[in-house]
Amino acid sequence: MSFLLGFFLAYLIGVSGIGGGVLTTPLLIFLFSLEPKDAVGTSLLFSLAVKFLSSFLYLLKGQYEVKVLGLLIPSGVLGVILGSNLLPYLSLNERLLFLLLGLIVVISSLLNLLGRVEVNLRRGRSVLITLGSFLVSFEVGLSSIGSGVLIQTLLLSLLNLDVKRAIGTSLIYGFVVSLFGGISHLLLGNVDLVLLRDLTLGGGFGVILGAYTTSFV
Repeated sequence: MSFLLGFFLAYLIGVSGIGGGVLTTPLLIFLFSLEPKDAVGTSLLFSLAVKFLSSFLYLLKGQYEVKVLGLLIPSGVLGVILGSNLLPYLSLNERLLFLLLGLIVVISSLLNLLGRVEVNLRRGRSVLITLGSFLVSFEVGLSSIGSGVLIQTLLLSLLNLDVKRAIGTSLIYGFVVSLFGGISHLLLGNVDLVLLRDLTLGGGFGVILGAYTTSFV
């Protein structure tokens, strides 16, 4: 089951750039009865493995924005390290985690419904992207949720980006954030290594198929 789940989730990540945490974390709790903190750590490292492959494919195709990544990554790394190391001091349970998941889905849906936000000042856009990256990655460190769905929504709302380039940019950002967040959780012992292995094996096939599906969708 874990192999097939890894394949399915990785396919979604590869084709859309989202799904790493927003789907993986709650499914690990429901299907495998993991503690929330272990689900967060395992989800982050699974996203790391999957987004390494998918990011590489998008890099090869040139579907990313270097300047935007320069705004996203520094604040994102800082945020996810702070969030990951704050988690042991919080009483994160299933109810709080699913409440957070619901809020993220609602926020991203509202942003999509509102459409593109017009920000005239280039400096204003830069500040919003940097601040948004910090807040999203801080939350990713706590829950593993949002590095794809929220960042991609932010980019599409603030910038006139092609969808494929937005997906590629959010995947590369998600890879870097998952790297630092995953290492932090691994050092804290919040990872199920056996389950992670099985998910990653299935994910390797799913992400390649997903990345190439974007050429036809």
